[in-house]
Amino acid sequence: MKKRIFSILLCICMVLMLCPVTALAEETVSITEVAVYKLKTPVVDEHPNYGSWEYRSTPSGVVNVSFQWYQISKEAYTGAADDSWQPISSGYSFSKDYYYKAVFLVRIGSSHTETHSIPNDVNATINGKKCDIQIADDHKSCLLSYVFEAQNPQIVSTIAVTVDEPVIGANPDFEPEFTTTPADSVTLYNIYWYKISEEDFTGTDEDVWDEMSEDDVFEEGYYYSVELYFAPKENYSFNEDMTATVNGKPHDDAYGSVYEGDFPYDAYVSGVFEPLEPQETVTLTVPFTTTVKLGGNAAPGKTVFKLEIVDSQGEKLGFDGVEVTAAVTTNGKGSYKGSMTLTGSLEDLFDMLGEVAFVKQVDERKANWTYDDTVWGLYLWNGAELATDDAAAEYTVLIFPTICEEDYDGVYYDIDWNSDTLDEMTFTNTYTYSASASDTATIIIGGEKEGNKPVEENPNTGALDNVLQTGGSSSLTLWFALLAISAAGVIGTGAYCKRRRSSQAK
Repeated sequence: MKKRIFSILLCICMVLMLCPVTALAEETVSITEVAVYKLKTPVVDEHPNYGSWEYRSTPSGVVNVSFQWYQISKEAYTGAADDSWQPISSGYSFSKDYYYKAVFLVRIGSSHTETHSIPNDVNATINGKKCDIQIADDHKSCLLSYVFEAQNPQIVSTIAVTVDEPVIGANPDFEPEFTTTPADSVTLYNIYWYKISEEDFTGTDEDVWDEMSEDDVFEEGYYYSVELYFAPKENYSFNEDMTATVNGKPHDDAYGSVYEGDFPYDAYVSGVFEPLEPQETVTLTVPFTTTVKLGGNAAPGKTVFKLEIVDSQGEKLGFDGVEVTAAVTTNGKGSYKGSMTLTGSLEDLFDMLGEVAFVKQVDERKANWTYDDTVWGLYLWNGAELATDDAAAEYTVLIFPTICEEDYDGVYYDIDWNSDTLDEMTFTNTYTYSASASDTATIIIGGEKEGNKPVEENPNTGALDNVLQTGGSSSLTLWFALLAISAAGVIGTGAYCKRRRSSQAK
């Protein structure tokens, strides 16, 4: 038996040895892309910048890249593979008399050499342009190269940055806008936000600032600064005469000048913001009237109607910094006054109402009610400059009727700007319910028939709650019958007890 088992195992081993070795080998992952970008190209009379480039690969984190500039005189250049290119250092100045080659050595990292390879069809680019590529025989490294001619530069004279100013409770703006002269001549590399307490701030380069993240919020008691780093695009250059502004104010040079001219960036733009003060809270009031009409012979009890701010498509519109309250309680037929109040900072109120917002009723679909679907437009207006009364409110919410428009996106609301503004918003809601004769009562006051009035609605069931004060004879008969039965019961109980005591005495 043991010999038979040993023979079987030996046969299995022999079969495995016959399998191709390559079948057991693990397949390598191909690198599909290697892209070098943000390379500062040769500019006449400027030095090579060895630090102003970046790279990416697909998959990422697999390759290491190194870089070298080479030169050859235009007279000696043939374009052949055996041209004699010479390396140049960072202290060299580019010239119109030479061609320049940027050469990047791409190597798969040591921890990935067994699992990854560079195929012949890899997509390789330098500054977004297809480049020459030489791939090693083992497919573990390659050379990327591109030939440039030094250009006479256009000088970038100004950079004007616009960022959202710090506001208490807001996040730093990491997506600023900027313009340059000439237009579109620079690239923004990095942006940083910092803060420092009022006690620690000196306004000198001795200050120690704390870096902020995108999730941090602005607070009271701190100075804030924004720092931006730029590099010129191809064929553009900076010099010491360039100027920069942040939100219209000159670059703050307490921590460095605009033109640095060294690694890794060429232009530094800074703005410092004063400590923040608490924002004043403002409450604006918008009056409205809600009218209740009856569609039947029954009147409703107490009912609350609410209003809400909506956008031009009628969708609810909310702002974290603004608190809106708008409700009125009605009680039967009639007109009822209410007020919509909007409380927040002026900045938040302008965000909500500065470009028009709209108001409509909240349709809670209560039974028997038909809600008015009128929509009103609100616009926040600063009337201080036109006010003749010193005591007049500086900010006013104007009320406009709206019109319904239609475009390719559907139906939307807009203000009827040709209409006069109104003193209040108005809504009319109709309650439709008719009570039957058995659910109503004729009330006699001073001997006169006042008419059939609906009785109070039961808030728990919604049914009409019959009261005793109806004057109906059937109700009196019922009460006398109940009184007689109760009296008979009391008399009978007394007689029974008396007999029982008499019998026990005997």
